[in-house]
Amino acid sequence: MSNPIEKTTCRYGASIVGLAVVYFIAGRLGTLLAIPPGYSTALFPASGFALFAILHYGYKIWPGILIGSFFLNCSISVFEQNTPLLNFIPMGISIGLGATGEALVWAYFLFRSSKSNDPFYQIKNIFVFICFTAGVSSLISATCGTFSVIISGLNAWSQFGEIFLTWWLGDSIGILIITPLLILSFNLPSNRFHPKLTLEGVFLVLSLTLVCKIVFTGWLGNVPYLLTFMPFPFLVWATLRFDKLGVIVSILIVSIISIWDTLDGIGPFAVNNDPNASLLLVQTFLGVATSMTWVLHTDLTEKRRISDHLRKTEERLKQTEDFSLIIVTHVDLNGNWIKIPSTLCDLLGYTREELLSKNFKSITHPDDLQNNWSQCQCLIRGEFKSFDLEKRYIRKNGEIIWVYLNCSIVQDDQQNPIHFLIYTRDITERKNLQDALKKYSQDLEARVKDRTQALEKSNRDLEEFAYLASHDLQEPLRKITTFSDRVIEKEVSLNEISRDYLKRIKKSTERMSNYIYDLLEYSRATKQLNSHERISLTNVVNQVLEDLSDQVRKNNATIHLGELPTIEADPVQFPKVIQNILSNALKYHREEATPIVYITSSFDKNTQNWHIEISDNGIGIDEKYHHRIFKPFERLHGRSAFEGSGIGLAICEKVVHRHHGKITVKANKPYGTIFDIHIPQQQPIELDSPIPKSNIPEPRSLDT
Repeated sequence: MSNPIEKTTCRYGASIVGLAVVYFIAGRLGTLLAIPPGYSTALFPASGFALFAILHYGYKIWPGILIGSFFLNCSISVFEQNTPLLNFIPMGISIGLGATGEALVWAYFLFRSSKSNDPFYQIKNIFVFICFTAGVSSLISATCGTFSVIISGLNAWSQFGEIFLTWWLGDSIGILIITPLLILSFNLPSNRFHPKLTLEGVFLVLSLTLVCKIVFTGWLGNVPYLLTFMPFPFLVWATLRFDKLGVIVSILIVSIISIWDTLDGIGPFAVNNDPNASLLLVQTFLGVATSMTWVLHTDLTEKRRISDHLRKTEERLKQTEDFSLIIVTHVDLNGNWIKIPSTLCDLLGYTREELLSKNFKSITHPDDLQNNWSQCQCLIRGEFKSFDLEKRYIRKNGEIIWVYLNCSIVQDDQQNPIHFLIYTRDITERKNLQDALKKYSQDLEARVKDRTQALEKSNRDLEEFAYLASHDLQEPLRKITTFSDRVIEKEVSLNEISRDYLKRIKKSTERMSNYIYDLLEYSRATKQLNSHERISLTNVVNQVLEDLSDQVRKNNATIHLGELPTIEADPVQFPKVIQNILSNALKYHREEATPIVYITSSFDKNTQNWHIEISDNGIGIDEKYHHRIFKPFERLHGRSAFEGSGIGLAICEKVVHRHHGKITVKANKPYGTIFDIHIPQQQPIELDSPIPKSNIPEPRSLDT
């Protein structure tokens, strides 16, 4: 079985190599637009791939950027410019570190400033993406690269400004175009467009392509600079109607056509005899176009997300909130009704004239009146602006109803209180349901309590019966054994057949005694555990091996003990689990091989469980019997082959279950069995000695 750590290492190495290859290829494409001797380029897509890799795979992928950059510049200097390799190495490392620092610093700043590695999550993120990319992070690579090529003598100091500006803008535009396209491509929606929208999309692509050809290829003659922004409305159209897919396709169309035609020396950005100046102009245009499109897309996405959240919240409210009719009433400062809607009359069963002759005090339940009126007085004194409460009203027919009430004070221009404004909602049905649920819960709790007490008493009775029965049954068995021994020893007139019968009686009696003892142990295992203590499994195993020392020496067994933890467990019952499994491993061995047992441990961070694994090279257990071996008195072999009652593993299962764990069994190919004990972690991880990084302890032999 392959080691998980080795698999992780291989995947990590493959990721780094993959990034280095992609960086190299993208960089070579970018150098087609480079200033001689080929380091500073007006469009460097490799920087976009590098930043995307950091955002998508994390900081640990950075060696791929360094390696890819080093070999990219090596292919230019050593193989094209014939620069000696030893002279190139410092420059190559410096340029590679600049490219790596550019991606790492940008990703770190994005996460620190917005707590997210998604530049399109909100408007703040996209502005950080654009401004910091164009203004700060690209300076790292440009500075390191420019100084490196000049100090190495490949360019003159007089070219510093041009190289630095081209390098800086090339990395910035590479990130602005490539990184967002990669991010959006990895998160494209899976839903399909309906036919009408698909036709609209085809029409948009054709229209945008035609406009770009007119602007950049000059199908209608030379186009003045002012018309170079004709593609902008189509970018907006694509963003509004087609979301991520529209953004990707439209930016690719504009970028490819504008750069391609500018390289051919045509279009509004083509400057005669100066291809680098032409590329700088088209760079600026693409920077503005892509930035505008990213901002628009992010703004729309954020608004859609907020709208979806509000819609879902409203739906949840509609499902959970009681939208009963809200009744608005006006009451003067003495509690008399001023304005009475018909809905209040329907709720209370009075006519409007009858309610006008009363006040709200007369229809309020006496137990709620004091609290309600004291809150109203606090409103009059200006201690707070409003209050909410649940109270009871008494209807005309004497029926009690529950209402939710919100009361606020209405003031005049001089801030003097005038009257109360009360919003009332009938919640009688809800309160009745709550009361019914409360009563049902109390009844259920009482029934559960009674049944629990009855079960506890029944269990105590059964435990006492099992203990007394096993104890009382041992006495006559001891007498049978004793008298059988005396007859065999003292009665000289017995023939061999009679002696053989007595010996069989004695052996059966001893076997019966063992059954009773094991039954008693099983009964104890079902009892409530003692208080848990922190016990060292290393000490437990050593004590068990000391108890089994005769069996170990008799079978010439070897025990390999790995590093075991200190766990929270019952110090009386849990050692019996280890003892029963080890005893079986020593008992059920193959005649042609001496027993070898391994005891190891590992910790599962996902389940927060310790795994105690005990494996042997014995006769093994057929998989079809794995579900049976933890049942009491289950035996897979006859007594003539192996002695035992078949209850040891049942005790193990009960004890482990009482520790809220589980015990499993599987085959140990080619021979033997593996028992895996899962015990939940109760305290912070603690080992008797450190576990190696592989999480598989190095075994050590005990002197047996």
